[in-house]
Amino acid sequence: MQRIHFNPRPYVTYKEMAQNWLYTIRMRKLLLLSVFVMSLQTAKSQDFPEGITSMGKDTVYTPEILKGDTVEVVFYVANLGKKPFWIFQVYASCQCTSPQYANDTFEPGRRDSVVLFFHSKNTEDEFFEKYALVLTPLGEKGFYIKGHMITPKEGEKTRPRRKIRITNLN
Repeated sequence: MQRIHFNPRPYVTYKEMAQNWLYTIRMRKLLLLSVFVMSLQTAKSQDFPEGITSMGKDTVYTPEILKGDTVEVVFYVANLGKKPFWIFQVYASCQCTSPQYANDTFEPGRRDSVVLFFHSKNTEDEFFEKYALVLTPLGEKGFYIKGHMITPKEGEKTRPRRKIRITNLN
């Protein structure tokens, strides 16, 4: 024979319901308070990044150029962090790209430029992508030049070679 268990308290008193309700409210408040404190800590830790920061785009697209043109791209950079730094090296992707930069200290808030010269005379590719890697004690930053180069056919009359100047703020 199977025994049937009888629950002597099939009901919940008003006092127990109120206690459960208050407990739920307290837990919700505690949870919301902890989420708020964590969001404040996250917002505080998201200061400006240390090191070099681009004031514009990191990648600059050039107009179509003829083989032999020189493209000068000015990348404006700044120190938005709290520590001073200096640029100790700029590596170019190939010998057809040459960088120009300031060797002095970037104090917090200082703005300056890194200039990349792309000489298309010795490049054979129709589409080019050149880069420069700027190294500082606080990190590194990459800048890119992309575009299309037109190689004139033998004996084709073309315009004179030109120097094109572009900035990353365009």
